[in-house]
Parts: sequence; C-alpha cells; structure tokens
Amino acid sequence: MNELLFPESPAEWRDWPCFAEVWFQLTPTTCVYRALYEEYHRDNWLETARTLFDPSNTEVFVGYRIRAKGFVPVFEWYASWPLLRKGSPTGITRREAKKGPAPWDRYADDTIYAVWNRPNGTYGFTQTYMLTAGGRTQEEAERNWLQCVIPFRRIFQGIYAT
Repeated sequence: MNELLFPESPAEWRDWPCFAEVWFQLTPTTCVYRALYEEYHRDNWLETARTLFDPSNTEVFVGYRIRAKGFVPVFEWYASWPLLRKGSPTGITRREAKKGPAPWDRYADDTIYAVWNRPNGTYGFTQTYMLTAGGRTQEEAERNWLQCVIPFRRIFQGIYAT
C-alpha cells in the first residue's frame, strides 16, 4: 500500500501510485517561500495529519493534495466538507479542470483526496480543517469522504484531547 493512502481508504485506491502536493493559502499577514514548501513536505498520510493538526501551527494555512501518479482517476464528483462535521449537499460538486500557470491553461484534476486548514475571515484568526474526497457518483464521493474522514478525526482528537 502507498504510504499516502491509509488502511481505511477505499479499497480500490490502495494500490494506486500517488504523490503529495503541499500548498498554502495566503492571508494579508502570511507569505510563502521555497524553504516553507520543503519544511512542510510530507511523504505519508500520518505525518501530513500530524503536521496539519499541530496546535502550534496557527498562522500557516497548509494543505496536502494527494494526487494520482501517471493517470487521472475517473472521479466525476468531489465531496468537500469541514473535517469535524459533514456539511450540506452543496459540498458535493462536479470535477472541474485545474488552472495551470497561465490563465488559459487547464489540466485534468488528478486529486484523490485533499486535507487542509482553511483560514476563516480575511486574516485567518481562526481556521477550519477541510477534507475533499472524490468519487464516480455523488453517492460514492460522499461514501469515500465518510471513509477518509475517520482516520483524520482520530488523529485530530488524539492531538487535541490532551
């Protein structure tokens, strides 16, 4: 099994080759630089979760997108909700092409799942942990999200229970 996919991940995903992409959301008081990408890069799902949920990490809004390597999953839908609660049906959206480096560049979205801390408000004085998971149908995307959220919630609760 790939170390970026966890034992509870949907069975069909477990042998998929994939890699992690680290990304950051900016606020008027944050910045990014090459060393930050290197500092936050992780090679397994457990370390991405521990880094994301680190209580001392309140000013860096980091995200990890787990991407398929060498193929595009046949997901037509993505479920995206706060990690600590399932949201409304509006959180299930059709997959769209990702934006490339130029405004006219587009490429197929190869996201398997993504987890990140989203800043709330302009300055991000608070944050919301988010999870996105893909599926071929709306129902499968929701099922996959429900399956993926379990290990991340377990890590989150373990960190914040102390």
